[in-house]
Amino acid sequence: MPKIPTFKPSINMTSASPSVESNISINPSDNIYNATKSLTDYVANEYVKEAKLEADNKATLALNELFINQEDGTKGLYSIQAETKTNSKPLEAAAAFDSNVNKLWDYAKANKLQGFNSFTQKALEKKFFATAGLFKSKGLLGSRQEQILETKKITNDVVLKESL
Repeated sequence: MPKIPTFKPSINMTSASPSVESNISINPSDNIYNATKSLTDYVANEYVKEAKLEADNKATLALNELFINQEDGTKGLYSIQAETKTNSKPLEAAAAFDSNVNKLWDYAKANKLQGFNSFTQKALEKKFFATAGLFKSKGLLGSRQEQILETKKITNDVVLKESL
């Protein structure tokens, strides 16, 4: 009797394809909360991300308004930094900077944070103080340079007087 050739496949059959995930299963003994927990967690996380992004954008716009002097005469960040740069006494400049930044923040809390949700308020507070820190470091650098220039003037005057 002739033998019929048989072929053994080298690839296993599967129902999975590149666009289908085949390991999804729900245990029938789970309640609806446990069965949908991963989905509700995902939705909640996406909502929080969206709320943070929206708050970040609103806070950036509100922060932009704090760079300039305010209607009531409160100095903005640019003015505070400029005054700090021209003060040749860095310790005084730092104290004045902190005082003016605190006044500006009090103004912002009273006038700019109204109507903002807690996400936006926290985002603005973080951005404000981070920006104020950068402005302070640049302002104090200018203050130290003013101090050096003043010291050079005094030294040059003393040397000139001694040489005469």
